Amino acid sequence: MNLENVKVAFSLLRPLKDKAIKILQEAEEETDKEDADDIPVLDTDEELAGDYYIFWSAALTIYKELNLENVVNLECGTGARTNDLEESIMIADKLLMVAEAYINKAGYGHVI
Repeated sequence: MNLENVKVAFSLLRPLKDKAIKILQEAEEETDKEDADDIPVLDTDEELAGDYYIFWSAALTIYKELNLENVVNLECGTGARTNDLEESIMIADKLLMVAEAYINKAGYGHVI
């Protein structure tokens, strides 16, 4: 396990997760709740498309470095990733929570 990789991935993933939450909230306010097709997806939304690969690279780095198969269900070996914004946010939340605990426990100080 390379905790420095986890720390870098954490610092990349958290702001992207926050950005995804903001976009999701805005979309839900503007969209009729019954029309799910209007909710943006991570890899095709204009604001998020550029962040998609950074988001999942950071998420997969945390996942692999900390061996989190029992915490989050990702199919890393197949390269499978979800582009569903809500699901991506939930996955990122779990990964960030565990990564923060590892970083703090390892004596890197509290993450900001």
